[in-house]
Amino acid sequence: GDIGLHVIKCLWCYLKYHEGEEPAEQKGRWLGEIYAEADSRLREADAYRERVADFLVSVTREGEGESSAEVRQALAARFSESAERALAAGGDEFRRDFTAFQQRVREGLPLEVNELAHRPLGDWLWQVWGEIEEWLDELAGRHPDSVQALLGRYRSVGTHPERWGHAREIKELFGRWEARDPELVALWEKTRQWSLEDFGRIYRQLGVDFEVWFYEHEVEESGKEIVEDLVRAGIAEDLRPSGPVLVHIDEKLGLEEPRYRTLIVLRSDGTSLYSTKDLALARTKFEKYQVDRSIYVVDAGQSLYFQQIFKVLELWGFPQASKCFHLAYEIVRLPGGKMSSREGSVVFYDDFYGEALRRARESVDSKRSEEQFSDLPDLDESRRREVADAVALGAMKYGMLAVDNNKPILFDFEKALSFEGQTAPYIQYAHARACRILEKGGAAEGQPAGSYEGLEVNDSEVNLLEVLAGFPQQVQRAAREYKPLLIAVYLFELAKSFADFYRDCPVIQAEEGVRAARLGLVDATRQVLANGLGLLGIPAPRYM
Repeated sequence: GDIGLHVIKCLWCYLKYHEGEEPAEQKGRWLGEIYAEADSRLREADAYRERVADFLVSVTREGEGESSAEVRQALAARFSESAERALAAGGDEFRRDFTAFQQRVREGLPLEVNELAHRPLGDWLWQVWGEIEEWLDELAGRHPDSVQALLGRYRSVGTHPERWGHAREIKELFGRWEARDPELVALWEKTRQWSLEDFGRIYRQLGVDFEVWFYEHEVEESGKEIVEDLVRAGIAEDLRPSGPVLVHIDEKLGLEEPRYRTLIVLRSDGTSLYSTKDLALARTKFEKYQVDRSIYVVDAGQSLYFQQIFKVLELWGFPQASKCFHLAYEIVRLPGGKMSSREGSVVFYDDFYGEALRRARESVDSKRSEEQFSDLPDLDESRRREVADAVALGAMKYGMLAVDNNKPILFDFEKALSFEGQTAPYIQYAHARACRILEKGGAAEGQPAGSYEGLEVNDSEVNLLEVLAGFPQQVQRAAREYKPLLIAVYLFELAKSFADFYRDCPVIQAEEGVRAARLGLVDATRQVLANGLGLLGIPAPRYM
């Protein structure tokens, strides 16, 4: 996602309020703060324009506001005169917008003034706003009480051209991007690199790697070409310049009941949308990389959108469309509430990881001081840091993956870092405990230690053997159903079965044949715990 309205907003705010600034570190995070500031300023501007439009309507529409009938009529007349002059001078776009504006006023519908602010009608409304104080001053002598009240309202809204102009500035900046303005592209490249460096550092820390990176800007132009193909094929309807390019999916599929509705694939001004670029990305995956299955891991709020994308791909003739799958996930909440990048109420990764690491270190040190952990070997400072890091990463990842993707995730540090219950530390400790038993028993990891043939086994051993035997099926099912949750739950059950086995079955103290067999069972458990944690991207520490 290296281009789009969110990026343009961020660049706009940087150029307007922070040009030349550059933090020494955490530059990606700083850009996030710039984006939150941009969104706040733009929402404030949207609200301001709506107050301006509401005032203009309320003082001219019958029965509205504090103004007397005479004042309303006089203002309405001035408004009409100005409109007639503007209509005479304006083009088709102005007349079309003005007709729609009048209709919405008559019907009491929202005025969509924020959409009009960067068009000719918006310029005219701002001109009227600048003239209305003069109109009121002229009426003040004949209707002092009514006019004074209106002037008070007018001045409380105020004249803020910078707020009115934000929408136009954003549009103009987007236009500069579309034209590949060298100065803007250079700034985009520099700030983009700041983000990529932060992403790279975080992914390395999380142990995440990608074979191919697809950048949004790379599919922008090819996406527009695809839209033209869809229009020529009769799949898309082109309403430009008065409207967008869109696909009536239900109609094209011959569905009588609405299901997929209509998808807009290009704006009326020819600028791209997510849909424009998602179609191009899909074609790249299908044709260049020959994928036979494409899994989109995106939040649940985009479910209808991805159904629409897949159906347009189907209409377009790609058989792989049936192998596209939207793996929807719900939002993550902390006990303090929902996170939002636009509102600036995000939890930054570095803060989140730092808190997880601090708590993990405290938790590990506390546990190691308990009598039941007295047989654990001493660890130097670097080892303790390594263990704390493994526990922190485990808590962060498991806390997300151990919840069904269709349910909101409430992440709680206290629960995530607990050594009891369904948590990563509990499972990681089981792995470390298995490693310690093998070490004390002198058994080599990965080497058969002994056989159960001819030996009696108790219920805990049988249960552990049965749980171990179920691992391949759980992995296959998790892959088939796109649910890492199944592996997360399985590992907890395995760790719990291992704890029962260790409680009921002495290993080191057992007689030689039994000891060898049980060491083999401990090693098998160690191996499956390590494999399962590895599938979830969670470290399997040898020491805790």
